[in-house]
Amino acid sequence: MNNLISLGKTIITTDRPNLPHCHPYLEIVLYREGRGEAIIGDQNIPFHKNTVICTPAGILHCEKSAEEYASTWIQVKSPENYLSKVFVIQDPEHRPFSAISELLYKEYHLQKGNYQDICGQLVILLIFYLRQHLDNHSKNSYIEKIENILIENIQNHNFSLKKSLSVINLSMPYLIRLFKKHTGQ
Repeated sequence: MNNLISLGKTIITTDRPNLPHCHPYLEIVLYREGRGEAIIGDQNIPFHKNTVICTPAGILHCEKSAEEYASTWIQVKSPENYLSKVFVIQDPEHRPFSAISELLYKEYHLQKGNYQDICGQLVILLIFYLRQHLDNHSKNSYIEKIENILIENIQNHNFSLKKSLSVINLSMPYLIRLFKKHTGQ
């Protein structure tokens, strides 16, 4: 199954807390319902529905909540040490983490056909999305705005870059230099 160690779904109730523990592998948790706080190392990280938290190997962690919450957890061997600190994102509007983790969960537990290969490929896809969000997370917010404007208007024949970029409160020459610096284009 490639790098997949295990995965499952958990519903944590207030009378059954998630006690401090650690793993020798990467753990990816997608919170499906509820809210609370993940305590990872010395960080307190609030979570709610669609929060994704990645905890690197060997870091003590637990969760606490005043209400019931549900999560899907995926534990994988990280093929390289690209994730050395805790990483938190919100599953985007089109919910790729939810979709991939749900499909991975079903394939893993149904165990039909060549499920091991399918699960391996789904783990690769999940890690690809994590890397993409890691890269985007470190991207300059002005660059993200410019890219979004360009993508939204790619088929608009009446599109004016100058007019569209006027919503960003920076000079046009500075924006152009910034864009070239960050994208190489």
